[in-house]
Amino acid sequence: MSTGSQNSDIFSQSWNDSDVVLVVEGKEVHVHRYMLSMQSPVFKAMFNGNFKDSQQEKIELKDDKYEAMLLFLQLLYPTNMLDESRGNVDINDENVLQILEIADKYTAINIIKQCVKEAGKLEPEITMRLLPYASRHELPLDEILEVIGTEVSTKELENYAPELGDDRLYIQSLEKKCHSLERLAKRAYTIILFMLDRHFKNGSVDMSVRKCHLHGGLGPAPSFKKIRKCPCCLSAYQKFINKCVFSNWPLAIRFEGSRLSCLDFMDFLRTVGNIETSI
Repeated sequence: MSTGSQNSDIFSQSWNDSDVVLVVEGKEVHVHRYMLSMQSPVFKAMFNGNFKDSQQEKIELKDDKYEAMLLFLQLLYPTNMLDESRGNVDINDENVLQILEIADKYTAINIIKQCVKEAGKLEPEITMRLLPYASRHELPLDEILEVIGTEVSTKELENYAPELGDDRLYIQSLEKKCHSLERLAKRAYTIILFMLDRHFKNGSVDMSVRKCHLHGGLGPAPSFKKIRKCPCCLSAYQKFINKCVFSNWPLAIRFEGSRLSCLDFMDFLRTVGNIETSI
């Protein structure tokens, strides 16, 4: 992560009556007590409790990273105090967690809010890692949970669970994922049935492969929802799909590294149909 020389220059020397110097990784960062105190109760306590009012008092911050601190400060200061080229900070996948670590340490809520607002623009795995920060500072979780529910795998979530530090967040994330998958299954089921309906209407008219001995012919566009409870109808339906959809492939369709057979297709329809019915 790099902020560029222009961004770092403004804090490298005294400017606009700066009255305190932070020493981060051996480098001086010139800032204003009142500005940091307004945004961070931790800095406020640090300045008011342990250090004298000295124009150039130096405070060493041993555990912080210099580049991350510069980004944090550029977000903390109002843009009208910084040159335009120095005040614009792009919160992205590479720097957001480093900024959040410092903002969380110093309880700079406004900076944390800025980072959390980027949830929908960041990579899903990075967005997932915003969750404990947003929860700890009682910020809205909806957008983060939505990304987790639709774009983060269950395995990724499971691996990250120990870092959440709160079982409730993990359960909440899993619930969101369940709801998202149910919605997706319902939409997929509707779309697939629509496509099958079109295929039946435009496909073969060979009644021998779509005739139920109990209920007669299935018609030009049999509804899977209606026939799924009758084994005979279901068998006829399967024969029709096998002939009209899979007839050009002797065993199975190869698609994106997988082999898809008629049995796979029917099993999928049954499973998703059960999910759709349950919700």
